[in-house]
Amino acid sequence: MKLWQNIVKFLYPRRCPHCGTFLGGEDSWCKACLEKNIQVRRLPLSGSEMKWLCFCYALGFYRGTLGEQIRILKYKKKMYPAKALVDFVQHAVRLIEFPAIDLAFYVPLHSARYKERGFNQVEEIFRPLVLEKGWPLGQVCRAGKTVPQYGLTAAQRSANLRDAFILQADVKDKDCLLLDDIATSGATLLELARLLKKQGARSVYAMVAASDKQ
Repeated sequence: MKLWQNIVKFLYPRRCPHCGTFLGGEDSWCKACLEKNIQVRRLPLSGSEMKWLCFCYALGFYRGTLGEQIRILKYKKKMYPAKALVDFVQHAVRLIEFPAIDLAFYVPLHSARYKERGFNQVEEIFRPLVLEKGWPLGQVCRAGKTVPQYGLTAAQRSANLRDAFILQADVKDKDCLLLDDIATSGATLLELARLLKKQGARSVYAMVAASDKQ
C-alpha cells in the first residue's frame, strides 16, 4: 500500500490550495499561505445572543481560498480538500486557549442530506482535532429537513431553524462546544446553543472554520 501511495504522490503531487506551489512531504499548504489564511478572531455577539452563546471563534475568512476548499468538499463532494482543511484547523487552534470542554457537537446534517452527500463536512474538518483534544462527543440531530440557509435573510434563517434540532445527550451542568464549517448569520449556532442551554448546559461555546463576519 505504501508503494502505491508513493506512486500516486509522484504522479499527482500535492499543490498549495492558495498559490498552487508544488508541495513536498505531507504538507498541504506552503507556510506563507497557511499563515495568510489563518485569521483567528472572536465573532461579535449581541447581549441577547450572549445569553445562549459565550463566544464563537472563526479560524479564517470564508471569502477566498478557505471558502473555496469548503465548497469543493461540501457541494462537489470531493474529499481532496479535507487534508488542507484539517491541517488549517490544527494550526489555527494553537492561537486559542480553550476552556475545559465536557461535550463537543458537530452541527448535524439532515439524514436525507447526509445520505446524498455521504459524509458530514463538519466532522471531516474537525474530527482529528476532537480526537487530539480528547473531547467527548454529544449527539444532536435534525428534527426535519429545513430549507437551505443560503440566500435567506437573517430573520428567515432564524425562523427556518426554530425547533430544527433534537438533542440526544445529557448536557446538564456541562460545558459544551459547537463545531461548524461556516457561520454566516450565526443562526444555526444560536439555535443549537439555545437548545443546549434550555436543557441545562452550563456554558456553550462555538468554533467555525470560516466566517466573513467581523
